[in-house]
This record gives sequence, structure tokens and C-alpha cells, in this order.
Amino acid sequence: MSIDLQHFILIDNHAHPLLKRFLQLDAVALRQSFSESRSLALLRDHLATSVFYLDMLNRLSILTGRAGEDAIIEFRANQSEQDYLNLLWDDVSIGGLVIDDGFRAADMIDLQKLSRLSGRPLFRCVRIENVLERCIRVATSFDELASLFVQGLSEAGMQRTVALKTILAYRGGLELEPVASDSAKSDFERVKRIASESPSWRITRCALYDYFLLVAFELAADNGWPVQIHCGLGDDDADLRLSDPLCFGPILRSESYAATSFVFLHCYPFVREAAYLASIYSNVYMDLSLSTSLVSPSAELIIREALAAAPSSKILAGTDGHSTPETHWYGAYSWKRALTAALNSLLAEHFIDEQQALEIAGRLLHDNARLLYGLEELA
Repeated sequence: MSIDLQHFILIDNHAHPLLKRFLQLDAVALRQSFSESRSLALLRDHLATSVFYLDMLNRLSILTGRAGEDAIIEFRANQSEQDYLNLLWDDVSIGGLVIDDGFRAADMIDLQKLSRLSGRPLFRCVRIENVLERCIRVATSFDELASLFVQGLSEAGMQRTVALKTILAYRGGLELEPVASDSAKSDFERVKRIASESPSWRITRCALYDYFLLVAFELAADNGWPVQIHCGLGDDDADLRLSDPLCFGPILRSESYAATSFVFLHCYPFVREAAYLASIYSNVYMDLSLSTSLVSPSAELIIREALAAAPSSKILAGTDGHSTPETHWYGAYSWKRALTAALNSLLAEHFIDEQQALEIAGRLLHDNARLLYGLEELA
């Protein structure tokens, strides 16, 4: 007795847009979309020997009928964007996506065009740091900043906002404590001056930043938006030691944010820690996007570790796909393959029965995201 999840619809709860010319890439650029490294030497000389990348190419060769990286790159360069995108996303039954469009926004296709190309409903996740940095640059006072920030997070767009996201793990770590408004106000002039002096300025951990993160958390609760929190693996400017979700404990223990739902993203190598938090806090969820792709040979184990502690109603499927449609496709493929293996092994070991396995699969692949983000359109 075994289950097959190939045709289950997947709602991608965490993804990014595609590059404006995503089909016109050379080998190094394609590899870059599958790596968190900024090293050209690593992309050129080593990335293509990774097991997950070899697996991705093998699966893509089956789908396209072209064998090898060079042949695949030539094939994709001669396709229409719409046809190639839907060839991949239809293959893994991606039914809708929650997209953080704050990553390299100037280089990416806007959400309205991406929705037209893909024929799929897209929902927006607003990156808190992008809004805060933009507001700091134009605000002339702390009070004006406070007003602009709330307006910026609440701005209506063509795609409905269903979540906020913070990358504080990249900006000083997840150890966040409550900050009084007086402390934040006294920090405004210093931060404003630094921002004005550098066109490439990015906000990092300080009283002003911490205060407005907490403002955003409260606003999210008021609007029914979950807050996605990057943790674990990511770009090389994140200190992995400070990206452990356990560092976020003071906020989770605070009654002030009990009404805010938090979704820890990626989680590897802190899958057990995130699953533990999801098992004791009603407002904590976890996502395994990127983990199931970049360490796909271990994806079954990762999913089993999550299911071992976290309720199956607290785990979300996502790809963290970005730049190229292959990243979303391979993320979804890896999720389904690993979840199928994990549930079949739990079934064989008599932890669950077949009906329970199918119900868990439905929760992880689409139901949990639909309920948490209020995606009634996808019912």
C-alpha cells in the first residue's frame, strides 16, 4: 500500500518573481539561481557537481527531451516565456503562489505580468525592510516616518497582500527584544543621517529598526497577515548562529504578539528547532522552502523531522523559487517526491493509515497555506 502525490495541487507559500529575461541565461547564470553563493569560481567550477543540481538537470532532461546543461540552455532560449514557464509549473501542478517581490525588484517581472504569463493567481508578501528603508529616506521626522511606514505596508496593489516578511536574520539576527518608542525616536536622526550619506545604505539592527519591526508585527495581526521570518540557510551575509528560530523566543513569549502568526522560512539546519516551536506556540508555523531544493537528497529526512514534532496543520510547502522557473519547478518536484517518500515510510511503519497520509499531504501541499493566508480564491 502506497500513496502517489504527483497530481496534488501545490500552493507555493513562499516564492519570488522571475528575471525579466529569464530565458536568456548562460550556464553560470542558471546555476546562480540554484545557489546562495556569490562566488563566481564556485558557480563556474563546483556548483554543477552538486547532487541536487545533477538531479535537477536529469529531471529537466526528461521533461524537455534535451540531455545535458548545454542542450537545455539552448532549448530554453528558443521557447516563449509563457510556454516554457507553464511547461514547468504545470508539470508539478503549482496552483498559486505567495510572492515576496522585494528581492532584486528592479530586475524582476512585475507580479501582474507574471500572473498573466503563468495563468495562476499570485498573492503579495510585503518585505518589511524595503518599506522601512524607503520611508526613512523620505521622512523628515520620526512621527512622519511612523505614518509613512504604516501607509507603505498597507498600500493596495494589483495583487492582494496576504503576508509580511522580515529578513532580520540578515540584518543582525533573530534576537529581538521589545523597544520603547522614546528609544526609537532618539535614534531617528542618526539613522536618517547615515541613510542620506550612502545611496547603497541598508538598515541594520538598531533601536529604530527593532521598534518598527514590532509595529509591523502588530499591524500584521490587525490585518490577519502572517509574518514570514527568514531563518537558517541563506545568503552569505547572514550569521547562521543568529538565524536559529529559538533566538526569536522573547517575541513568541510576549503577549503583545500572541495574535500575530509567524512562519519560519527554510529552517535548515534548524528544522527540529522550528518544529519544536510550532509544537508549543499556537501562532508559529514552519516552511521548508529552499531546504527541500538545495539539500534535496535529505529532503525526506527533513520532512520527517518536521512531522515528528510539529502538527501537520503547521507545516507549509514552498519553493523559494526565484529568477528562473526551474527553481519553482524543482522546489515543487522535490517537495512532492520527498513528502511521498516520507508519508509512505510512515505508512509502512504503521504510524498512520492511508487516509491519514492523504489528509496530511493535502494539508502540507495546499490546505494549510489556503487557510493561513486566507486564499479563498483557491478553495
